[in-house]
Amino acid sequence: MKRVSAIALGVALLVLAAAPGRGSDDKTGDALAKAKAKFEADMTKARAAAKVYFDGREKKARDKGDKKLVDVAKDERKAFDDHGVLAATGPKDLQRQVTAPRTAIEKAYTLAIKEYTKAKKDDLAAAADQE
Repeated sequence: MKRVSAIALGVALLVLAAAPGRGSDDKTGDALAKAKAKFEADMTKARAAAKVYFDGREKKARDKGDKKLVDVAKDERKAFDDHGVLAATGPKDLQRQVTAPRTAIEKAYTLAIKEYTKAKKDDLAAAADQE
């Protein structure tokens, strides 16, 4: 998940660098920047909650002495860290914490692409689509 956040941040910086003339009159870009900041903040909270969940799950498995459960917990943690994927067996609250920010940022990008296209700012629409 750290990799995805780093990539998202890098692409966001590239988009900002590619639009040097963009000032505060770009409401779409400002809204997208706010959405990105909220996404990062929400994902930071979700990653912290996931860490607590995985730590607790692994501790319970170790206390039972069940190596299979420890291995499953480790594999699920790795899948979450690498790909942001939470197993279906994970708590529903945690699943919502992980999926809600992603859904919100996808909607923000879709809206930004639409607005940039309407405003004939195809280069910005393409950059947002690339992200």
